[in-house]
Amino acid sequence: MSVKPIIFSGPMVRAIRDGRKSVTRRAVKLQPDAPEDLQILREPGYAPHNPGDTLWVRETWTEWSWREGIAPKLYYRANGEIPTGSATPPVLWRSAMFMPKTAARLFLTVEDVRLERLWDITDEDAEREGFTEDALKDDEIDRQVLGPFSSGGIFKPRFVFALYWDSLRKPADLAEYGWNVNPWVWRIAFRQCEKPEDWPES
Repeated sequence: MSVKPIIFSGPMVRAIRDGRKSVTRRAVKLQPDAPEDLQILREPGYAPHNPGDTLWVRETWTEWSWREGIAPKLYYRANGEIPTGSATPPVLWRSAMFMPKTAARLFLTVEDVRLERLWDITDEDAEREGFTEDALKDDEIDRQVLGPFSSGGIFKPRFVFALYWDSLRKPADLAEYGWNVNPWVWRIAFRQCEKPEDWPES
């Protein structure tokens, strides 16, 4: 069993904390283009995570002190908190990629890992990805994903998931990993768990 980091966006952090998200999909970095490639991917050791692994969530964060001499406090962008103060400069959020272990607050246990095509996702599994009706009330999803559409409409979970999937890709990556090309992905099911006993505090 391994302990590994995994990055989640703000809306997905909120979905995990609310108990709405228990599955994530991650694109296979080197897309298979032959049957033998698929066979290799299915061999032990090729999946990025395995059942029993513990994942610690990296998210957008910052350390902030109200004034000099006061110990900094951890803030998480997904919480919607914006630390401000008359004696402080504008907040500088730090990339999730560089979040240290000591700032982690969410931990997950991997329960299942499967290789599948992106289009295999059903409405039911899109809901497990966090795209329930409540997801449409998330300001970030409404603004960044559903903006071109009528936010007052009724959307299938799979449709919203597809839009959100593409919104997380760089434009240059859409040709290989975008929804329209139906890439191979790892479907990773998980549940929230406690922080490991030997987790560093500082």
